[in-house]
Amino acid sequence: MSESKKKSEILQKSLLIYGLGRAGTSLARFLVGKGIITYAFDDNPKVRENELVKELTQSHNFKLIADIKKVKPEIVICSPGIRSESQIIADLTKREISIIDEIEFTSYFVDKPIIAITGTNGKSTTTALIGLILMSDQRKVFYGGNLAPGSPFSAALLDEPKDFYVVEVSSFQLERCQDFSPKIALLLNITEDHFDRHQSKAEYVALKFRIFAQQNKDDFAIVNFDDPVIMANISKIRSKIFFFSTEKVVAGAYYRNGKIYFKNEAVCSTQSVKIAGKHNLKNVLAAVCAAKIIGVKNKSIESVLLKFTGLPHRLELVRELGGVKYINNSMCTNPDAGINSLDAISTPIIIITGGKEKNLVIEEYMKVIAKRAKYTILIGENRNRLRTGLEKLHYDQMEVVDSLEKAVNSARAKAAKGDTVLFSPGFASFDSYVNFMERGEAFRNVVGNLT
Repeated sequence: MSESKKKSEILQKSLLIYGLGRAGTSLARFLVGKGIITYAFDDNPKVRENELVKELTQSHNFKLIADIKKVKPEIVICSPGIRSESQIIADLTKREISIIDEIEFTSYFVDKPIIAITGTNGKSTTTALIGLILMSDQRKVFYGGNLAPGSPFSAALLDEPKDFYVVEVSSFQLERCQDFSPKIALLLNITEDHFDRHQSKAEYVALKFRIFAQQNKDDFAIVNFDDPVIMANISKIRSKIFFFSTEKVVAGAYYRNGKIYFKNEAVCSTQSVKIAGKHNLKNVLAAVCAAKIIGVKNKSIESVLLKFTGLPHRLELVRELGGVKYINNSMCTNPDAGINSLDAISTPIIIITGGKEKNLVIEEYMKVIAKRAKYTILIGENRNRLRTGLEKLHYDQMEVVDSLEKAVNSARAKAAKGDTVLFSPGFASFDSYVNFMERGEAFRNVVGNLT
C-alpha cells in the first residue's frame, strides 16, 4: 500500500492514543489540528496536570477517557513505554483492535526519505551525527525519535517539511511496527539488553531486524560487519547492503592507517573525530556510510566531526577538580556499554557502577572492571550481585554504598591527580530514577557541589 493511501485510510478510522508523554501529545496536537476526533488514554492520572494535555482538552475533538474499555477504536497508537504483556494491551488484542507505534503512524505522513537507526548501543550518537552532517551539507533535516534528550518523531508532524527525517528507533518501537519502511536503515550492534522485557535473545534479534522487514531492493541497509550476531542474520535483508567496520576493508565505511574511507575514497583523518572510544569510531563510520550514500560532501562530514564532542550523559566531562576528571556516562545502561566506556579512557579509573537488575550476563564486564579499574564503587539495586561477581575474580579494590552522593564522595577521597572518576552505571536507572537523564543530572549536581 502506498504511503498516500495509508495516510488517507488511517485518517478515516477512529483513533485512540495510548500514552500521553512527549510522543502522544505531539500526535494529539497533529490530529486535533486536522479536525479529527481523537481519543486518548493514559494509565497515569497525573497526566491531566500536563499543560499540553490541559490545552488539548479545550478542543471538542480531543476526548481524554478514564476507561479504555468504554470505547472501541479501530486503531490504537501506542507509546513504546507500554509493555506488550500489560493487561490493557491483552484486552485490546482480544478485541481485535489494531495496535501500532507512534513512529510508524508518523512515517505515513512524511513525504521525504526516512533514515532510521537502531542497535543496542550508540543509536543516539549516530542519529545526532547523521542529522548534524546533513544539516552541515545544507539539507533541511529533522532528527529525533527515541533520542533523549530530543524530540519524538511525531513532533515532525508539527513542523515544516524536511528533506530528510533521521530517527532513532528502539526495539520497543519496532515491536509494534507493521509497515515501517525507512529508505536507509542502520543496525549498529546487538548485545544483551532489555531482557526484562523481551523473552529471549532470539526475540530481541528478530525485533532489531524488523527495521529492514518492509524495505525493498531500492532501499539501503547499513550494518556492522564486526558484529557476529548481525552477520549471522544478514540473509534476512532484501535491500542494498553497505557495511561499516573498524577491522576490515568493506563495501562501505572503514578505518585504515589513520583515515576514514567510504569504499576506496578517503573521507577524512581520524584525528577529526573528537568523541573518544573505539565504539564511537564505529558510530562515526556508520554515520559516514549513511551520509555518503546520500551524496554528502566530505568537507561537510569533517566539519561536524571536528566540532562534535558527544551528547549529554555520554562520556560527558562534568568538571575537573584537583587534577581529577569527573565523567558522566549515565546513558550507559548495559554491561557492553560499560565495557566500551572503560576502554575509551586511558587514565587510571575509579568507576561508579550498578543499577536496575535486568538479569543480564555480567561476567565479561566484571573482568574488564577488574583489569581496568583502580577502584570500584557499587551502587543500585544489583550492587551486591556485582560485588559477588568481582569477588569471584579476587578483586577487592571496591566498596558498596547506598547512594550516589556517598559514591561520589568516596570516589573523590580515593582519586589522585591524573585519575578519572567515571560514572558508568552499566544498567538501567529505574531502581532509583525516572530515567538515565535524571540519574545523570543527579551525578552532575553532586559533582558540582564538591569543593
